[in-house]
Amino acid sequence: MKRGSRRGGYSLIEMVTFLSLAGILFGLAGVLLHQVFLLSRADAGRVAASTLIERLGAELRADAHAARGVNRADDARLAFDLGASGRVEYAIEPGKIVRSRIATDGKTHRDVHVLMRPVKAETFVSESNGKRFAGFAFDPGAPLPGSGASIFRRVVVEAEVGRESRLLEEPKS
Repeated sequence: MKRGSRRGGYSLIEMVTFLSLAGILFGLAGVLLHQVFLLSRADAGRVAASTLIERLGAELRADAHAARGVNRADDARLAFDLGASGRVEYAIEPGKIVRSRIATDGKTHRDVHVLMRPVKAETFVSESNGKRFAGFAFDPGAPLPGSGASIFRRVVVEAEVGRESRLLEEPKS
């Protein structure tokens, strides 16, 4: 019989130690990944809200600049008179803003912009130095889950009413 020959391999205590350390590392990695996904979701909400506001702002500016007048029925409705082109109405409904372009022949085209759940919006019309301005004010709502922060700060999108029509009517010198 040979003496001194040992079988290769790991002892039970080495295996238990390795498995315990591997479990701890995988657990920490799981927690870290969960936090990364929460931050990613919060960023996606901010990007979506920012894109919506930019798009609405561009449409509002184009409509306001081309308008001959503006009418604000209440906090949720804004209407621009485009003269021979018809009119454009903005209506704030729960969770969305609806832009309706009504041609003089009665045909209507509606665009629906879905708001992020915690956002509150309202319309306004103001006057300064003989110029009229119309727009939207967006207020952040509750913080996003897991982030502790709201989607954005209060944002105001406004445009001067009739800017293009006044520019066209001014005599050239």
